Amino acid sequence: MCMYKYSRDALLKLRRSSSGIKHPIPSEIKKPFRGCRAGAKLKARRWRNKPFVPSIIMGNVNSLPNKCEELEALVRSDEAYLVSLYLLTESWLTDGIPDSAVSIPGYTLVRADRAVELCGKTKGGGLAVLVSNKWCHPGHITVKNKTCTRDVELLVVGIRPYYLPQEFSNVVAIVVYIPPRADPTSACDIIQERWRGSSLHIQRLSS
Repeated sequence: MCMYKYSRDALLKLRRSSSGIKHPIPSEIKKPFRGCRAGAKLKARRWRNKPFVPSIIMGNVNSLPNKCEELEALVRSDEAYLVSLYLLTESWLTDGIPDSAVSIPGYTLVRADRAVELCGKTKGGGLAVLVSNKWCHPGHITVKNKTCTRDVELLVVGIRPYYLPQEFSNVVAIVVYIPPRADPTSACDIIQERWRGSSLHIQRLSS
């Protein structure tokens, strides 16, 4: 067994005397990686576009084609408008307006145009949902129900985003528009009936 002894002066000479000198330390005894920074604020910054709870903007747009350019400019320039969901009523969309005319980069459009043969009205109405592609893949968006009557317009969309709390399997976005001259009792009955059907369908998917 060999034993080496070093004097104090010899040990002092081995230490780093300047920042430019690097001693050949074997990789196996180097300080191992200890992970990354933690903290609620840092995690919130990293997950800014992947929130557990979706951020939503709702509004009555009164013609989406007229507001599309302004909405796209806000999404591009203002981070406050980089939300997960837009729930819009009175989109005023018809079969003659393609999706490309009202699409916003980075969002998937789901629309429920007013059906003239069902409600008897030609002007106004229409529902639209814009889903952020950073929050949910376009292939995980499903239309559960579309309803258009004289008294109510209803759109139910099932969404499976990338990130959700473990207690939830999906998100259901419901957009409702009741015209000013509608029968409120009839509208409530239709909404309740459609919601029961959607709830049963969601329970089957979750089970």
